[in-house]
Amino acid sequence: MDINPALSRKRARHFEHASAHLLPELVHRLAWPRQNIERQQLAALRALLHHASQHSPWHRERLRGIDPNSATLADLARVPPMTKRDLMENWDGIVTVEEATLAGARAALQGMTDQQYMWEDTVLVTSGGTTGQPGVFLYDWNGLGTYWSALCRSIVPTLMRRVSNPREVRKAAIGAGMSGHISYVIGRIFSDPQKPGLQLSSWNSTAELIEPLNQCDPQLLSCYPSLIPTLAAAARAGQLRIAPDIIFFGSEHLSDSNRQLAQATWPRADLFDCWGTGEGGLAFPCPYGKNFHLSEDLCVVEPVDEHGAPVGPGQPSDGIYLTNLFNRALPIIRYHIDDIFELNPHTCACGSAFQSVDRVRGRTAEKFSYGQLVVHPHAIELGLVEQAAIVEYQIHQTRAGVRIMLRTEGEVDFARAEERVRLALRGFGLEQPEVELAVVDAIDRTAAGKLRRFIPLEA
Repeated sequence: MDINPALSRKRARHFEHASAHLLPELVHRLAWPRQNIERQQLAALRALLHHASQHSPWHRERLRGIDPNSATLADLARVPPMTKRDLMENWDGIVTVEEATLAGARAALQGMTDQQYMWEDTVLVTSGGTTGQPGVFLYDWNGLGTYWSALCRSIVPTLMRRVSNPREVRKAAIGAGMSGHISYVIGRIFSDPQKPGLQLSSWNSTAELIEPLNQCDPQLLSCYPSLIPTLAAAARAGQLRIAPDIIFFGSEHLSDSNRQLAQATWPRADLFDCWGTGEGGLAFPCPYGKNFHLSEDLCVVEPVDEHGAPVGPGQPSDGIYLTNLFNRALPIIRYHIDDIFELNPHTCACGSAFQSVDRVRGRTAEKFSYGQLVVHPHAIELGLVEQAAIVEYQIHQTRAGVRIMLRTEGEVDFARAEERVRLALRGFGLEQPEVELAVVDAIDRTAAGKLRRFIPLEA
């Protein structure tokens, strides 16, 4: 329970603004034809460029020579890309909120005991720092409400079909513990004060998760994909007794094996997998398959190769340039993220006019390099996920192979797992790969509660 009544009231107003005004509009857009999407995207881009040019000295210099009133998507290619280092080194020149400074943001985060509002109605969030450098982002009132609404809009039709009153749905989320991570922040703000959701930390032990989940018996469960083996094992053992109607995944890559395991454990549940970043990149799940649809009304995503050249549909990228169209407090324009995208060149069978994307395939930085040989560790993990007794794993690159940390519950065929991993490495050309398996009691998670599955040698 909040001890600050004023903060509780402010959160309630924020939730009401998003749920009553922003969410219905974004749900309506799901049925838009292509021309409406493109019209909205262009109008939002011009408004963003105008705002950044007027209020952000750093962006003003980058946007010199571009007229916001007549700019097109093609003009974005004339803007130099920005990196997380650019953001953090020039934060005070990028932010458009009066009195906001990075020093003030860091001081607030350092002493934060709960989500709070900064500089009137803005909200600080942080990234998980998987690149080694955490990011600090500032969202305005409407921007953060839009972010939450965009994540929710894809499940609204299913929710309306499966429950009689969406405002009465029992909800539980397992994500970041108390922190500035966006999953924790939006969980604190956008929780219906009339029907608060259960918010748990992924740092909690299995026992600490099971009891409150059983008491809540959530109809809507949100969690990191890496938690599924643990929850499924508890369900098989008869300890976890929940039957969610909807399971919503985010913040991590959802592997085929975890998707299949979740569906087998809770066959009645509808599974939704989204893509979202602290910077404001957003995609919603396709109801017909495993792919996503880009939220083009809210962001621009440009897949690029390692040299920054555009990558066309049907080809995997080495990263993307992201432009956030809905947050004015800290404009993000052509921001480099190393997620590997592959745009679908065909119209999606579901009928959505939003650009279809084959699933995001992990991060470029997660690739393992052995001299001239490059191994994507998603292929290695196939030798682990076939065994249900392996509930968590973390793959560390070594100079001649991999060392794999395993958390297990039950009997594991270690010889088979080792041989499958070794065969995968050989398939990439590593002639005599060394494979070491180590059983541990726990695997460390990031400050945001995420499980880093792949640790390259340089890390």
